[in-house]
Amino acid sequence: MADFKMSPGWEKGLEKAVRPALKDVASDCQKMFDSLLRRYKGRPVSEIKPVLRREWSRIGGSISEPELTDYATRISEGTRIQMRGK
Repeated sequence: MADFKMSPGWEKGLEKAVRPALKDVASDCQKMFDSLLRRYKGRPVSEIKPVLRREWSRIGGSISEPELTDYATRISEGTRIQMRGK
């Protein structure tokens, strides 16, 4: 059995390593939301939801029904959804 020890500050090292990937994901999501807002502002939520689900899946994610409805409603109302990577 191997001895395994975590070095002090490993959490910060891990955060530093994954931060660029999180920013890329947030950027992709932001582009998707902005595009959907331009195309679907004022349209019915029922029309936006399948498009949003497809676009979300295309960027490699999954979305719950409550989130889907919330985001589609915001897009329909013309509210910009902002994604941020820390």
